[in-house]
This record gives sequence, structure tokens and C-alpha cells, in this order.
Amino acid sequence: MKKTRKFLVGTLLIFTGLAHTHFASAGIIDPAVNNSGCCGFGSRGYWFQTPVDFTLDSVWLNTSSGLSTSYNLEILEFSSAPPQYPGATTSYSTLASFSNLSGALGVNLSFSANDFIGILAWDNNLELTPYSAEFSQNIDGNSITLERLLRQSLILGGEVSAESGGPIGAIGFSYNSSTTPVPEPATLVLLALGLAGLGWSRRKKA
Repeated sequence: MKKTRKFLVGTLLIFTGLAHTHFASAGIIDPAVNNSGCCGFGSRGYWFQTPVDFTLDSVWLNTSSGLSTSYNLEILEFSSAPPQYPGATTSYSTLASFSNLSGALGVNLSFSANDFIGILAWDNNLELTPYSAEFSQNIDGNSITLERLLRQSLILGGEVSAESGGPIGAIGFSYNSSTTPVPEPATLVLLALGLAGLGWSRRKKA
């Protein structure tokens, strides 16, 4: 009887731990190029509000012929949604700024749910930002809308604006998020195991 109880307690502890385990979820946001882009005088990209905590692992700029082989890129954080054009703001933090990148770049930046993130890029060879119309994306199963972010110059740290409905920069990124599974199924498993164990021990005693 004591061995049976130890077995049941051990099994319950294992499944209780699994019910509260945090699992990593990886994914990518990769807007495909659908037209030539814009502009020789300024950079384009997008901003969005993060639905969950996640880590931005890598970034890249898409072109019609593959990943850009020479581009500049900035990652910004706002305290609120950027103003709609012709309004503009310089109230943001520059989290990362790179020049003359080629291919994908590892960045490892962590964000919390409800942060306001912006990414701008500009291709040095094409002298513009390739555009995409793939606004609707999702992070860890949560829908997000990528809204155009623009700067009417190529000056780092310059004013930026949002523009609803316009094409976005074809900037991709990979991410990892931490998710917690819903505990109800595990609870049902625990109950079933407990009942089965009790029934088995009673039959053995009889």
C-alpha cells in the first residue's frame, strides 16, 4: 500500500510540473515583396504593438531577388503609437542601428507585451525600401497589424510618422516567445490517474 501511495504521489508531482511548464514558441514574420518600393529620399518600414513577451532573434530586408545584400536598418521603441502623417515625432528610443548589412542579422532584443516597436530599412543598391502589402501577421498565434512607418529623410534619428493603409517595408524577422499551456487538460489527466490508482489499490486489498 505504501509503494502504491508513493507511486501515485510521484506521478501527480510530475504531471503537476508539466501543467505549469513554460514552453518556447518560435516563428517568423516575413512580408513578401509585391512592388518596387519607395523612396530615394527616405526610409520605410512598419510599426506594431507586441501581443506577448518575445525576443527578436534576427532581422532582414527582402527584395524581389532575395535577401538584400546591402541595407541600413533601425529598430525603434515608442511609448505610444506614432502619429499619423503629416504628424511626426522624434520621441522614440533607438534600440539598434546598422549600416551596410547583408542577409539576416542576429539581434537578440527582448520585448514585453504591449510594447510599441518600429523597424525601418533602406536598400543601398536599389536606393529605396522594397514594399509589401502583407499587413496581417501573427505572433505566437496572436494577430497583429503591421502599419507603415516612414521617415522622409535618410538621417538617422530623424522624425518618423505612421501611415495607415499604405504599403509597408518588406522587413522580416524571427522571434521566440514564452507560452504557458492551459492547465485544465493536465488537471483532468491527474484526476483520471488518481481514480485509476485508487481503484487498483482497492482491488489489490480485496
